[in-house]
Amino acid sequence: MESTETAKEQKTLYRIPDIARLLDLSEIQIRSQANAGLIPGMIRVRARGAIRFKRAIVDKWYEDGCPQVKAEAKTQEGDGQ
Repeated sequence: MESTETAKEQKTLYRIPDIARLLDLSEIQIRSQANAGLIPGMIRVRARGAIRFKRAIVDKWYEDGCPQVKAEAKTQEGDGQ
């Protein structure tokens, strides 16, 4: 994590690489789907647009099966993106 983030933020927020590992998708796919509103809990933490995700919201969504992202990822693979 970046040194400017507090220990509390590190425990309560996911970064894009964390979500990519969780869903077994690329960081590019995660960024695209987050910007499309398919991944809940997204927040921008700095003016230059760093993205983080609220851990509690993502964990609940993941437990529910995160169907939107998985369906979208398969569609992108089929389209050759």
